[in-house]
Amino acid sequence: MFIVAPWPAAVHGSPLTDNEQVRKDIFDWIKAWESKDINRYMSHYHPAFRADGKDYPEWGKRKKKVVQTSRPDPRKDFPHMDCHG
Repeated sequence: MFIVAPWPAAVHGSPLTDNEQVRKDIFDWIKAWESKDINRYMSHYHPAFRADGKDYPEWGKRKKKVVQTSRPDPRKDFPHMDCHG
């Protein structure tokens, strides 16, 4: 399990560190899923992404169907993550 928490606000003018950027991206991925924003959720995947025998468009269709038929719950959907925020 790993923990995902919101990233601290960057100091004005300071770029995010690599770790902060990864945390930001993962947190946004989770929030997109939770809010059923499938376009934002899929923007976190590379077009060459494949999983469970599905390519990027098929994966997007599958996830769209999931969010249309259920209430996304990051704690249940991503049990290997502890989502704080």
